Amino acid sequence: MRRALNLAVNRQQIVEHLLAGRTSVASQHASRHAFGHHPSLAAYPYDPEAARRLLADAGYPDGLRLTAEVAVGVGANDAAVYQQVAADLRQVGVELELLSIPMQVLVRRLFTGDWRGQAFGMGYDAAPHLDGWRPFRQHSCLWPRPWFCDPALTALVEDVRLSSELDSRSQAMYRLLEAYHEAMPSLPLYEVVAFDAVGPRVKNYRNVFGVINFAYLDLVRP
Repeated sequence: MRRALNLAVNRQQIVEHLLAGRTSVASQHASRHAFGHHPSLAAYPYDPEAARRLLADAGYPDGLRLTAEVAVGVGANDAAVYQQVAADLRQVGVELELLSIPMQVLVRRLFTGDWRGQAFGMGYDAAPHLDGWRPFRQHSCLWPRPWFCDPALTALVEDVRLSSELDSRSQAMYRLLEAYHEAMPSLPLYEVVAFDAVGPRVKNYRNVFGVINFAYLDLVRP
């Protein structure tokens, strides 16, 4: 089932047409800039015909209905991205209902597990230290209210956490990313990109790991 859903989504189209080609299709559950990124993993291909066959094999020859809770206005053009994912899934017989919720509600449900549907929108955020292991604290059995819990995969998450030597930690991350790439607990779409708009009067602007240097900003008089 998870493989079918992943094959149904045209990620390249999302990047090119909804994000102006400013980022890259996600090949795994860690961005290129994060420690532990696996250089050999490839993005899931777009293959709607294979998705339909897999759905039929899973007992859904006529498709199915799913509900996803999403917070919009949080990322770049995210409302359009969610709509495109729903449109792609519809082409293989999956009707995805999108429930728009405030970000505060989504965060609360991460801790309570009180979800209204079978899916929700969330990233694998390695910020602020760009540690590829960081998001797996949430996307595993380690989370108090886990939405995805596979003890075998969580053991790999723990292997990374307990690796203090750089090379061994890197190899442990590779094993973890390979396992999650095969398990497909989510639909990784693209490497998250944020756009900052700065007027011509603003000087000394910098955004480092999501932190804006307000103390050093200058505003030039018109």
